[in-house]
Amino acid sequence: MTRKLFLICIIPYLLFGCSKEDVAPVFLVEEYSPYFTVNMYEDAAIGNHPKVFTLKYDARHKPLKRHWIVGCTFPPCPPAERYMFDTVLYQNNTIRILPRSSHPEVEVIESETLLKLAGANQIEYRVLKLSTRNGHDSVRYHYSNARLDSLSTYRVFVSGNSRKENTKYFRFDAAGNLAEVETREYSKDSYTPKEIIQVKTEMFGGYDTAPNPFQALFMFDDSFYRSLSKNNFTTYQVKIFETYSNTTTYGNKRSWQLTYDTRGVPVFIW
Repeated sequence: MTRKLFLICIIPYLLFGCSKEDVAPVFLVEEYSPYFTVNMYEDAAIGNHPKVFTLKYDARHKPLKRHWIVGCTFPPCPPAERYMFDTVLYQNNTIRILPRSSHPEVEVIESETLLKLAGANQIEYRVLKLSTRNGHDSVRYHYSNARLDSLSTYRVFVSGNSRKENTKYFRFDAAGNLAEVETREYSKDSYTPKEIIQVKTEMFGGYDTAPNPFQALFMFDDSFYRSLSKNNFTTYQVKIFETYSNTTTYGNKRSWQLTYDTRGVPVFIW
């Protein structure tokens, strides 16, 4: 009798307590406004300053497409033709991003971004090819204790020669949130290629304690900074030191008031 009672008591535990491991919830950005992001490349303009990006994911929570709507200047312009979008393709440990347009008035520069991954959500190197440029940009990423430490950008010319453009150094706080990005710009003069001409420090703060839904969007320039942290920054400021003039200037401080959905996840629609 005792044996039967023991089996009756343990069976529910085996069925429900050990049938599967607890799976942490996955939070994804379904749509967002660039108003809430900081582009890692100031000169990387996004087509006509879209108001809202919309994301489509696969079953593994990887983004497949990012699209946005651009208004028309001249009619007729059916709503179905107003889209510009990025298509994201995966093969083994490589990501390929292709910009496209179905807009009758807007053409995109033919380009291709290739990312080789070193691990989950960690880029080893990045190659950007533009049809309007001879050669390509190559970015090498370096990690320390499974966290991004620095990245270096090179301009690679058709001749095979290359020039180091800049190096970014990343600093995180104790909570695992991005605190600073220091960018050292190098001289474009062939006689002094390693001379630092400018140091730009980007400062992030005001972090909440909510989960970060941007972590899956590490492949896009405008969402890369947000993807690096555990939580969500609400302040941003830039400090620039010019080595030639020995002067320091500060940019205007940006701040965001985040709102949250019923799950406690921030909403990034402005």
